[in-house]
Amino acid sequence: MAEHKTTVPHITGLVHLANVGDVSTLHDGWLGTKGEKRQMEGFQLALSPHTAGLGLEYMCHAENVGDMPWVSEGKFQGSRGASRRIEGISVRLTGPSAPYYEVFYQAHLADRGDSAVSANGAYCGTKGESRRIEAIKVWIVQTPTVSGLVHIANRGDVAFSGSAYAGTKGEKLRVEAFTLQINPAVPDLGIEYTAHQQDVGDRPWVSNGALQGTRGESKRLEGFAVRLTGARASQYVACYQAHIADQGDSAVVENGAYCGTKGLSRQIEGIRVWTRRA
Repeated sequence: MAEHKTTVPHITGLVHLANVGDVSTLHDGWLGTKGEKRQMEGFQLALSPHTAGLGLEYMCHAENVGDMPWVSEGKFQGSRGASRRIEGISVRLTGPSAPYYEVFYQAHLADRGDSAVSANGAYCGTKGESRRIEAIKVWIVQTPTVSGLVHIANRGDVAFSGSAYAGTKGEKLRVEAFTLQINPAVPDLGIEYTAHQQDVGDRPWVSNGALQGTRGESKRLEGFAVRLTGARASQYVACYQAHIADQGDSAVVENGAYCGTKGLSRQIEGIRVWTRRA
């Protein structure tokens, strides 16, 4: 999958409340009411601004109906004028850009309060308890961002972040070292990386901002690999490319597989590293 540059949209929409009608005003990120014993009977969501390749779908569990079909962004879900409470919702992202974002949501439940946070299509609410939803909160975040630096011959350290290319092209300047880290930090998620170095071979894996390679020894890196660690590592995929001397951009490689060459004396001149949802 190709590298993707992301802009994070936000959620707009409305809820239809019993004896009130449509309400689109947010209160601390929530659509609906709290403490008024007023059931939510329908809702509508959309992304703002429009983001290329990214869509939104949502469903609900409604009184006397059960699970209602998924609808796409901008369409009304639920009912108006039927006095039919919504008891749960699910929201998911669609389109080729969906792996680079995550959607999170909560419901405010009658006599219980705010639910736990659900994500990426998981059900949020209750079934079989006749318990109304009174408000919902939905938001989108970007998948974890990788930042770091590359050490380039005759140039020194160059910082990068957010899946940007780090290095040079067409200048015959070798990458001699690099660092990677998840920034901002994500609980239970780390990053490790190794490299194949001139006159050394495969170097030990290092992690979370440690320098991989050398400074001041004029030794080229010929390839590298990246992998995620921690309890949340299985939720994401580490993706990366190298720009290789006399060869150009490599294919995208993932999750610890080697990217580059060995035995060809061919230097890496730049790298790109990013993540997506698994």
